[in-house]
Amino acid sequence: NVQVLASQPYRDNTLTMSSFYGTAKRYRPYDHKSKLRRNITRFFLVILLVFILFQLVDHFLLQAYSIKNSTMLPSLSVNDRILSTPLLYGPRIPFSRSFFTGFTVPKRGDIVICRPGYYTSPPVVITLLDKTVRFFTLQKISLITRFYYPDAVSYTVKRIVGLPGDTVKMSDYIMYIKPRGKSFFFHESELSSDLYEIQFEPLPDDWTMELPFSSSVKELTLREDEYFVIGDNRSGSLDSRHWGVIRKSDILGKMILKYWPFREFSLF
Repeated sequence: NVQVLASQPYRDNTLTMSSFYGTAKRYRPYDHKSKLRRNITRFFLVILLVFILFQLVDHFLLQAYSIKNSTMLPSLSVNDRILSTPLLYGPRIPFSRSFFTGFTVPKRGDIVICRPGYYTSPPVVITLLDKTVRFFTLQKISLITRFYYPDAVSYTVKRIVGLPGDTVKMSDYIMYIKPRGKSFFFHESELSSDLYEIQFEPLPDDWTMELPFSSSVKELTLREDEYFVIGDNRSGSLDSRHWGVIRKSDILGKMILKYWPFREFSLF
């Protein structure tokens, strides 16, 4: 009896210590997995927060664009980088056709980023997916331009020369505007809010005004919510002469600065 009683505590202690170490070994990998899950969760939360912040800035404040062609020479060259803002004219209310009130209205001479007259907006789901893909690929891949609408650009950069109510015409690549309520035409430079240069090259003698890049446009009176936009490179731009007027809902934003090449940094 004495031997049994003396050895019993020893066996109990042995079992207790073994149980303790066994428990520690079992819980150590569990703690490691929990910490890994927490880090992964935090990582995706940070990515989600950055994504939401980017979308808010892109939709309401600033949008970056690259100039893909020479239609705005000499003002803008190929590969120039520009910033525009939808805030000035009033950004679109998400998932709606309505707009917030802007700080100003489009003016003659403004350089705007707009949808071409022939462009048809893809479904909302495709648009949301496109924004997600462009975000995670650093704007290098677009679902809209690559798969949904591969044969057309989703935006273009042009200059506003005609406002709602104006009557516009072109002669020898110069735009003439008769504002609402006026009885005579003004040279485009007389009504523009900004000074700018245009360029053009002579076309063949048999080139008619119905063809693209024409140097002449018949008189056209713009109705409400219609804007006539054109490139500064008059003999090398497809614009309202070719695909017609645009509406305010087609205007994505007003160009406010050129930031690249940096030596040509300028405000607009």
